[in-house]
Amino acid sequence: MTDICRTEGRMLGYATELQPATLALDALADALRQHEAPPDALCLKFEFQSHLGGCCYRVDLEQPIDGGNDRWLGGWLYWGGAKEAAPVNASYALELAAVKEGGTRQDLRRSAGCVGDAWTEGCGYGASQLCKWSRLRRAVLDGCSLQMTVVVLPPSEPATLDTTLNVPSSPNGTLAAIGTMLDGPFTGAALTAGGRTFRAHRVVLAAASPVFLSMLDGTMREAREAAVELVEADAGAVELLLRHVYGGAIDVPLSLALQLYALADQYQLASGLQQRLRLGLMALQLGPEALCEVAPSARTLCRAAYSHNIKDQAAAALSQLSPLPTFAGWPADAVVEVMEGADPLPAFIAAVAWMEAQPQPVEQQHLWPQLLDAVAWAKASSGDLRAML
Repeated sequence: MTDICRTEGRMLGYATELQPATLALDALADALRQHEAPPDALCLKFEFQSHLGGCCYRVDLEQPIDGGNDRWLGGWLYWGGAKEAAPVNASYALELAAVKEGGTRQDLRRSAGCVGDAWTEGCGYGASQLCKWSRLRRAVLDGCSLQMTVVVLPPSEPATLDTTLNVPSSPNGTLAAIGTMLDGPFTGAALTAGGRTFRAHRVVLAAASPVFLSMLDGTMREAREAAVELVEADAGAVELLLRHVYGGAIDVPLSLALQLYALADQYQLASGLQQRLRLGLMALQLGPEALCEVAPSARTLCRAAYSHNIKDQAAAALSQLSPLPTFAGWPADAVVEVMEGADPLPAFIAAVAWMEAQPQPVEQQHLWPQLLDAVAWAKASSGDLRAML
């Protein structure tokens, strides 16, 4: 659920729990094995419990692609209860993957969005081009199972940098019991980051991460000295990473979510923390200040969240972002990418604002053609053009 904090009517932030559901798409895999060419009709429903209540993901066959034998499969997220009780503006993110028996994953499709009022009208929300029949069939015949991981977030105020993403503690009782052992007795390894040192147990680190295992069990300097230096890592993000590894619940401030995601991804945590954070960032609706702060980092640290959510939100809110002081610190390539998805007038105003805010605008003059090319001039109205003069 979402807990919202206010003081004197001002929004401070909220905590939202990340509880993904993993769907085994076995019925779809069976149909793919049985039919080399797509059948005339197919409609499969996969029910699951989200944090908001019962939901259903429906897979349908769409029209043939370019008149050929292949067809798109569409995917639609439905509310599982009465439409009168359906939430409005719930947001979601999903990942469709082909998974080998040993656990190796091939990501096939990512998608995210806000359902708006579709559920209250009894409709689903999703994409008509989820994945091609031929691609899914190849994966299944190669010995893969099909899985979809979905997170559904409740309607809420736009996230601020104070917003926290709650990752629950491990259901494993043993892990919960050793959670207090971090920096406690019998530790045999030291991790340093940002001037802080964390004492941890080699076996816990090795079990949590194949990267830590290779570093601490071999001829590398880290193994000899039982010390790992996390260069350029934020100490707060490292502390959250270790608390999670030790089975504890963590509240991740939005301001640290991308750094924590990058660490979890770099060290290939077996718990799947990286996927949970990625889905949360793909689904989260952000306020202007948070967008302006997060977008450039997401572009480099979590491209999936940037491409499937944050870039589009930034383009829609560009008129609110360009006056903010942090917008001046965006790299030019990020400004261009977001401008390309924005309406013409906000895009032009953003280009001027960014250029004027640079410490040495004259040295950035060579970027003007690139910035102006990012404006969708063909969509500009006469009123837009007059406002640009």
